Amino acid sequence: MPPLRRLLAALRPPGAGLPLLLGAVFLLTGLGWAQLLDWDENIYAEVARQMVQRGEYVAPVLNGHPFVEKPPLVLWEMAAAFHLLGVNEVAARLPSALGGVALLAFLVWAGRRLVDAPLGWAWALVYGSTLIPLVFGRSAVIDHTFNGLMAAGAFLLLLYDRARERFLTGGAPRRTHWALLGAASVAMGLAVLAKGPLGGVVPLVAFGGAKLVRRRPGIHPGHFAFCAALSLAVGLSWYAANFLRAGEAFLEGFARFQGLLLSRPLEGHRGPFWYHFGAVLVGFFPWTPLLLLYALRDVRRALWADRATRELLALCGAWLAFVLVLFSFVQTKLPHYSSSAYLPLALLAALALERLRRQGRAVPRWAAVLLAGYGALVGGLVLALPAFAERLAADAGAALEHPPQLSPWAFLPGAALVLGTAVGALWLARGRLRPGAVAVAVAAGLFVVGLWRFHLPLVVAYNQGPVLTLMRQAYATGGDLVLYRHVSFAVLFYGGRDVEMLHTYKFPGDPGLLDAPGPRPRYVISPRAEVERLRREHPRVAPVRELGRLALLRLPARDEAP
Repeated sequence: MPPLRRLLAALRPPGAGLPLLLGAVFLLTGLGWAQLLDWDENIYAEVARQMVQRGEYVAPVLNGHPFVEKPPLVLWEMAAAFHLLGVNEVAARLPSALGGVALLAFLVWAGRRLVDAPLGWAWALVYGSTLIPLVFGRSAVIDHTFNGLMAAGAFLLLLYDRARERFLTGGAPRRTHWALLGAASVAMGLAVLAKGPLGGVVPLVAFGGAKLVRRRPGIHPGHFAFCAALSLAVGLSWYAANFLRAGEAFLEGFARFQGLLLSRPLEGHRGPFWYHFGAVLVGFFPWTPLLLLYALRDVRRALWADRATRELLALCGAWLAFVLVLFSFVQTKLPHYSSSAYLPLALLAALALERLRRQGRAVPRWAAVLLAGYGALVGGLVLALPAFAERLAADAGAALEHPPQLSPWAFLPGAALVLGTAVGALWLARGRLRPGAVAVAVAAGLFVVGLWRFHLPLVVAYNQGPVLTLMRQAYATGGDLVLYRHVSFAVLFYGGRDVEMLHTYKFPGDPGLLDAPGPRPRYVISPRAEVERLRREHPRVAPVRELGRLALLRLPARDEAP
């Protein structure tokens, strides 16, 4: 077959080419269009920058203090990207984006092995165009890589179990299920090395859900021991190395941070008990209405009657229940804590779509209307944003010396979303399920890429623009910088220096710095609401200026006249 025809065949459903091509475009386009966003992106990028600067990759450092909150797998990837591409936004975000493309390739392959090629195609298409996974895949955060490794662990375990069953009946060689078990074990170990112990727990819970409806073959004790030993050897390698170097202080620091997450809402990230149940439904945009297809009794019965899909339903149910309930008890509420839920949700949506397609049926009109309406609502909000942007910023207390203006093309993401979801919903309602799904996926992908191009720079400017402006003013006069009751990691990454941060749970700090002048003037960035307390505690500091919700103050150098 000529190369062009092979390419076209790969792009035609259910070939792997189309979801991978769309995923690569949506994940890799314009990674450097905006600065890294405080907090998470700047935290991880700064730790990776420090790795490169110090040449220390085993014991990460943040702002002069050991960084024990997260293990270093993704930080190592960022550091490698910094070595290759320099320290910049593209290099910081590239590991997540490349990992996202690799995850889509895994979903295509796993879907084909678990059921058939059309399921793998639909699963990758839905997941690759879901709002939160797409945003995280374009961000310098840990979660997208972590979630992908957990997915690999869970579904490779199920494939191992099926291969072992075929081996026991003479239908597969022994090496197949051992290879799958080894790959699953390594994936779970790497997940632990990416974010922590849940990287091994979630895949085991999900696999346990599948085993509730898949009783045979039973779990082999020797295989279980092999899986545990290999995954723990990979996952605990970094923890062991740091324990040998730092002793109990390392474990105490790690446990302290995890305890804080459980015991109280950090940085004001609080919410109701059911927060994550609502968050995942919103974050599954634009595909959330397709989950209502499970209200159709014949769809549920058909999927449950098939052994292969019944196992997947049970696996997804166990995964979702465990993650959503567990993080409901965690006091700090953030959407990325439950972001692994989008993998089973995408699989559920793909299973329902594929069941309708096999039955030659269209998506019910009410579901199509909900899908189009959801797209129109979100797209309409973005279309209206330029009219309210300045007022929203002013109400939030944000201010910039030279505020950026929205491009006249800023309407494009919202328009693409409204039009694309409407066309896709129409095709889905007419029974053209694959073209309809592609139209919705393209609309969602263009929407996120458009937000990155036109809207995210504005959000970043108001989020960290004031603190970076004040930081540059302090450094331009040869001064040192101190943050008082305020935390910003953008000043670390973009300033390239450690900064004392006083009265925060992140760093101990030394308040005496504001009472004893040094060889250079010390500039203090404080929330305006805390200036009175700051001057009462440290009378030598004097106001310089205010910008938005922040104030800049100055402690004179030792040799300056009183």
